[in-house]
Amino acid sequence: MYSLRRLMLLCFLGSFIWAWTITASGGTGKAEPNDYARIAVDLELMQGHLIASLENYKLGQTALAQAHAAHPLHEHYSDLPATFAKEHADLDKMVRETLARLSQSLNEKVDVNAYASLVQDAARLLEQVNMILIPPDTRTTAAFQAAVLVHVLEEIAEEYEEAVKDGKVVNLPEYQDAFGFLQRARALKEALAIQMTDSDRQQLRALWPTFEEAIPTIMPPSSPKSAQAVEAHVDAVADLLKRR
Repeated sequence: MYSLRRLMLLCFLGSFIWAWTITASGGTGKAEPNDYARIAVDLELMQGHLIASLENYKLGQTALAQAHAAHPLHEHYSDLPATFAKEHADLDKMVRETLARLSQSLNEKVDVNAYASLVQDAARLLEQVNMILIPPDTRTTAAFQAAVLVHVLEEIAEEYEEAVKDGKVVNLPEYQDAFGFLQRARALKEALAIQMTDSDRQQLRALWPTFEEAIPTIMPPSSPKSAQAVEAHVDAVADLLKRR
């Protein structure tokens, strides 16, 4: 069931990018702009899980690395349009096999550098999926990039809220989800900032340090910021981008 904040965010996405529709090849139906944003967000979250997995493995935290490595294939990949597997069967097979290989390699206790290479392979394939599923005249617009950024930040806030209670981290995997997602959100922010006015760009960058301070590394700080502080800054970023 969607939370009130999630429902508000979906309305935000719908109002933010409303102008485009495309017809999928072969008469398979239409993809609304909201669908493009959701596809982009799912792909970003998959990338975030890959980052969290690799960072854990670097620290010798194999069980946590395994948990994060499994999420892209089992939690997000099936949410992509069914037409993708039909129209791009070879790439779909390659993505699935590469994501599955991550868990296999962790079971085999491969070298960290070898695992990092596998993660990079998976990330490159997910970028290819992004290029195929989201038209360039959509993904390059500031409105679309802003909508995706806000949605990823919302995911960060939700994960962080689950992770931090009463000044303590009570759910480490959720905190680490937020860390992985933040690495992707940072890249989205920098790409969007190029298209913003100087004033808006300065405001966005002024809001950003709270996220970095709250989630600085894959392992949490001893005195984490409150979930309310993170949530408030997500709301502030959303308000800033809606005014554009």
